[in-house]
Amino acid sequence: MSAVVEITRHGPDALDEVEPLWLALKNHHGACTPDMAIHDDAASWAMRRAEYRTWLAEDGAFLLVARDAGARPVGYALVRPHGPGPTWVQPHRYAIIQDLAVAADAQGGGIGRRLIERVYDESGCDDVELAVLHANDSAMRFYERLGFAPWAVTLRRARGA
Repeated sequence: MSAVVEITRHGPDALDEVEPLWLALKNHHGACTPDMAIHDDAASWAMRRAEYRTWLAEDGAFLLVARDAGARPVGYALVRPHGPGPTWVQPHRYAIIQDLAVAADAQGGGIGRRLIERVYDESGCDDVELAVLHANDSAMRFYERLGFAPWAVTLRRARGA
């Protein structure tokens, strides 16, 4: 397990550093949903990298990268601001963690928790939202331990189902 030495804030300059972490997250999502085909690594990263570049162009969006003592990226969070919303008065503004990933060999060492704490600090928001695959039980337990609770539910149906 690698100890985190630092978490730094970035824009699109650090995207290529998080590619292996995204690919591991993408493959984990595939393992959580074995009945759904996933993109190959090259196609997946090309699409996600393009999305990240678009999101990081939004005012207030940022990328946090956690590095170990050898400067190897061991975790990241891509954060987007949101609000005010058209329905509810509060929260006026909140942060959305679009993706959060921690290297498999670094999990359990507090990196995810530290990234989330840093999201609050860097965003200036008191509310943070994220999405978790329904079948990703370990992630659900992790986020629930940190005080996250279900708020909205996304449902999906294939045509003809």
